[in-house]
Amino acid sequence: MNTECQRPLMYRLLHWLMAALVFAQLTDGWLFVHDQALLGAKAFAMGVHASLGALTLLCALTLAIWWIIRRGWRVTLQRDAGTWMAPAAVGMHATLLVLIGVEGALGFSGLTLVGSPVQVFGLNLPAFAGPHIGLGLALLAWERNLGLLLGSLVIGHAAAALYHRFRLHDHVLGAMGLSTPLRQHRPQ
Repeated sequence: MNTECQRPLMYRLLHWLMAALVFAQLTDGWLFVHDQALLGAKAFAMGVHASLGALTLLCALTLAIWWIIRRGWRVTLQRDAGTWMAPAAVGMHATLLVLIGVEGALGFSGLTLVGSPVQVFGLNLPAFAGPHIGLGLALLAWERNLGLLLGSLVIGHAAAALYHRFRLHDHVLGAMGLSTPLRQHRPQ
């Protein structure tokens, strides 16, 4: 297994920015549903959530374009060649990026259809359709449920990185700029 591949700095920065934004989105979304008093006025809380979502979506789209143009999946497939981990890693990354995009689309569509103005950084986004409360609420329910799935996949993603670091003793986590290589474990 090739353990010396370090991702480019911009890729690593986008990855960790997106990780922080996803965590903020999940926390903000949970607080919005369970403890609205902590977040303040509903319009302000929705504006923060939508603004974080726009930044998260921008990072996800940038990383997806990077993966397509730079053929990032090939690095993963070559690094773990011959194991089930390579297609699993590519599938996990693709699923995370697609889910982030779907989350943004569902949130924007749902809020628009229930008649709530969507504000991103204080700017009102134009509504694409007239009110349809039932459909809007259904889309927002899907957004919430996909958010839980996304959170679970993020935990699985982090667990896989830690597995590489502490069980396989390779440099997968180090390729993302957070660790140095461990001494290679040699069976006796």
